[in-house]
Amino acid sequence: MAVQMLVEHHHQTLQDVDIEVARYDEGSIIELLSRCPRLLYLRFVVEGVGVDVRHAIARPWACMKLKKLKVGFSLDEKCQNEELLNMASEEKEAVGGPGREEHGKALTVFMMRLGQLTQLRKVNLYPLGYFGESYSSGALPLSMANGFAHLDQWTRLEKLNFGPCPLGIPELQFMRQHWTSLKTLPSAHLLSEERRWLSSTKLPHPFVL
Repeated sequence: MAVQMLVEHHHQTLQDVDIEVARYDEGSIIELLSRCPRLLYLRFVVEGVGVDVRHAIARPWACMKLKKLKVGFSLDEKCQNEELLNMASEEKEAVGGPGREEHGKALTVFMMRLGQLTQLRKVNLYPLGYFGESYSSGALPLSMANGFAHLDQWTRLEKLNFGPCPLGIPELQFMRQHWTSLKTLPSAHLLSEERRWLSSTKLPHPFVL
């Protein structure tokens, strides 16, 4: 509630927001993303949980000038909350194919939202726990099938952390082609096949191996 009040009174002037909360309030992230057009830096950490991407996509985003984003996002693929499942329903249907599951549609819309933030330099989408330790079950299932290609305009991106999301060779090829400013990307969760592919290319890459 305090975050929503802050946004209500200062949404036109907010530029830097750094917040840690003990309890997740979904309205806070919706307000920050959708009502702050001058926002340059957003750090929103909830102890031990990730912000469900369905809350994040509930409304179109206004923070197109954002340069640094540190928000732990997650996706409950077994969600039964009807209100949550219905958020951004028209957009999800627009990207959905026959038989495609709801969480895949939501993730694609989320990738579309992220892709609109073309000024981003530093991005961390990995949920953190108490005192900053990793929240191991929070990584998003990122892939070309789930809208990864919508991030092709992240040309200014320098630093990225997706968390323990196993990236495939198509995603690695995409990063190398489009994210030409990328300097560091943790690769602790790259599988052996992807590591061999990186080594075989013998080209510069941003991965911290």
